[in-house]
Amino acid sequence: MERELKPGDKGQGQQHPIISVIYKFETGESERIRTALSIGSERGVRMGKSVEREVLRVVDDYMKGSYRADEVLLRSVFHKEAVMSGFFGAECVVADPSPFIDDIVSAPSMESTKVDYRPTVDHVFVKGDIAAVIATEHGFRGEMKIVDCFHLIRIDGIWSIISKLFTSC
Repeated sequence: MERELKPGDKGQGQQHPIISVIYKFETGESERIRTALSIGSERGVRMGKSVEREVLRVVDDYMKGSYRADEVLLRSVFHKEAVMSGFFGAECVVADPSPFIDDIVSAPSMESTKVDYRPTVDHVFVKGDIAAVIATEHGFRGEMKIVDCFHLIRIDGIWSIISKLFTSC
């Protein structure tokens, strides 16, 4: 069954259109990131299908791993054959996720430096065992804005990122 969420759509059983899918940072004894859908009334909405929640959980773990510089979490979201391609400024990068992960964990985390990191999910598409998620990472490492296009695949019931296409803005 095909299910696609994007700004302007209505969540299952909801009367207000979805503005965007956002990540909210919560503070407390242990910081965590939770995925929520922002609607016209500013209340959170549950996603209608568990498969969409599973897909967004993988992207959420990617964002959490990037923010916290958590190598184990970052490696866990990628398929063993995953590729990352895109542009940091004028520099074209085509590689597996290892150089990205190594770079993230080699510097102080965005969490420890209190960076105002605000990732948003702009589009979600799921059909069968494949999914695509477009996300924007505002404040990546401080001033950068990164647009990510994630492709995910479900093998033996487990979702993982098989490719990431990105560009800095």
